[in-house]
Amino acid sequence: MTRKKNAGKRQHAPNGQPQPYEYAPNKWRVDVSLGYDPVTGKPRRPTIRGKSEDEVLTKMRKLQVKADEGIIKNPSTLTVKEWAEIYLKAYTGHLAPRTKPLYEGYINNYIIPRLGRYKLRALNRAMVQQFVNSITENPLNPCKQVLPTTVHNIHGMLNRLLNQAMEIDYISINPAARAKLPRIEKTEARAMNKREISAFVPQVRGHRFEYAFLFTMYTGLREGEVIALRWEAVDMERGIITVKKQMQKIKGGYQVMPPKENKIRTVHLGELAVDALRKQKQKQAEWHLRSGPAWHNDGYVFTNEIGEHMKRQTFYKNFKDIVDIIGSPDLNIHSLRHTYGTTSSQAGVDPNITKASMGHYSAAFTLDRYGHAMDDERKESSDKLDAKFRGKISG
Repeated sequence: MTRKKNAGKRQHAPNGQPQPYEYAPNKWRVDVSLGYDPVTGKPRRPTIRGKSEDEVLTKMRKLQVKADEGIIKNPSTLTVKEWAEIYLKAYTGHLAPRTKPLYEGYINNYIIPRLGRYKLRALNRAMVQQFVNSITENPLNPCKQVLPTTVHNIHGMLNRLLNQAMEIDYISINPAARAKLPRIEKTEARAMNKREISAFVPQVRGHRFEYAFLFTMYTGLREGEVIALRWEAVDMERGIITVKKQMQKIKGGYQVMPPKENKIRTVHLGELAVDALRKQKQKQAEWHLRSGPAWHNDGYVFTNEIGEHMKRQTFYKNFKDIVDIIGSPDLNIHSLRHTYGTTSSQAGVDPNITKASMGHYSAAFTLDRYGHAMDDERKESSDKLDAKFRGKISG
């Protein structure tokens, strides 16, 4: 068989498109340039093979359609909107179910509407700073103020987007790296004071979530950790629980996940916390008998009357009803955790122990968060020290 004159040579059509060539009898190929891989940043130059020129051309056109749809883009032409969409598809698969919607919200509600039309490589520090300023000047809801923490979160999302683009050589610098952000005023955790604790404990007596409220206050566990706690993680005899799960609210329901930062921890319980668990077990046994076959035997410690795990919104609403009654409507469900942290500090518990119980990343954070609670004790110690000095001076 006589081969074509140009067989075995790479060809291009007059319009610049690569032209298939026959490199062996009934074996055709074409090398196509399809921009850059959005994950690695490397050029994509696949070789397409087929038994005929038409077959190869058909395959080539299908790939080019994907490139035209933005699946594969050249970074020099990529807009912020196109890169943000690639980022959501390629780099968010590892995120927790509650985190991904937050990322999508920041990108779709703030970043794309305000920066999306610009070329990725044209973005500069002045444009980023103007974007940051615009969040507070023109919020999504004119009637609602955007908090500094929200501005920090949105900027953090943009920073992640651009860092990833830099990592795969789509851009050479990250123009968001040095943006000036609004100052976040440090706020102390709102814990219950002595009067509120004295009013709260009698008020929850007999409530269906009585022991869940008390256990949270006596241990400092996060709300999701309390809801996800199972009896298999409880050692009543030794007074120990293992915190290895948390319950997260996601779209359409709930999902059990590892605890924050994947840190499984052992918590040693005081007598009050152990007593709350014992009484919760008794209450559950009564509910089980009453509900019969309707009981959900899922092993959760804190449940409703048919054995289902508590729902976060129900837990929160019931707590708010109680604190309204005792005259402290500004308390929220996290106040139970903060009450534990503050009380531990006041009792002189080593911050390392409090840190381990609460699941903080460092004792320094714990001390910074709850150290203010020791102010009265420090003042009392200073007064005692002064009295001792005065005694020595006068003597």
